[in-house]
Amino acid sequence: MGVKHPWWGYCKNMIRAYPLRAAQYEDILRMNVTPSLSGMPHGSEPGDPVGELLISAEGKALYHEYWAVKKALQVCSAIAPEFCQFVRLYYWTTPRLQLEQIADRLNYSPETIRRWNKRLIYTVARERGLYDG
Repeated sequence: MGVKHPWWGYCKNMIRAYPLRAAQYEDILRMNVTPSLSGMPHGSEPGDPVGELLISAEGKALYHEYWAVKKALQVCSAIAPEFCQFVRLYYWTTPRLQLEQIADRLNYSPETIRRWNKRLIYTVARERGLYDG
């Protein structure tokens, strides 16, 4: 096994957290804001609360992590039809399967699955701005 970069574990954690981050982002997009019908003055011009929430979310690291993983998944999904199933099995299921078990289940060699994992992590790192290679 080679030497890992300092960001290696961070990228794996970003991938593991992606379903939660995606759900949080989708909740923001689905937010329903209705005006107050009480007739009472609010003291200021009505704004766009959803837009303001999106703008504040886009400045946070969690949002950038979400987009880095989303872009990496889009890039890497072209590798093979089973790539998304590999990500689901390795990162998003509990208990987590080992790479060798996933290779057996998907009918690929363990080395191929390791290469997929490495490519995903490097792509996430590149999209997040942690790696230039």
